[in-house]
Amino acid sequence: MSEPVTANRAKCLYQRSTTRTMKETSMRATILSHEKPSDASSAEIHRFRFKIDDEQSGTMFESISLRTARVLVEHFEDGNAFIRMLRAIVAAHCDEYDALIGRVYTDHREPA
Repeated sequence: MSEPVTANRAKCLYQRSTTRTMKETSMRATILSHEKPSDASSAEIHRFRFKIDDEQSGTMFESISLRTARVLVEHFEDGNAFIRMLRAIVAAHCDEYDALIGRVYTDHREPA
């Protein structure tokens, strides 16, 4: 399993999507799994494993905690698959996390 997404890694994922032109392929983010914290008092430590598909860079597998997702959503603008996925995680209630598994998020792009 990969290390959880750090702020620097998240910035790279965000920039990969936002620096592409409209004619280029878009990124897809898919939630693969949800891991509950072992301690019920650690609600912010829910972990989500996800996959990023990008024709330019290939496929990457990463994981992120709910806490990190909340911070990133506050600091990055919407408009790409990665941030759309994080917004869905942050907006979900804890009993809805498993329902996110398998959901695919794509970039917001206007047709070229």
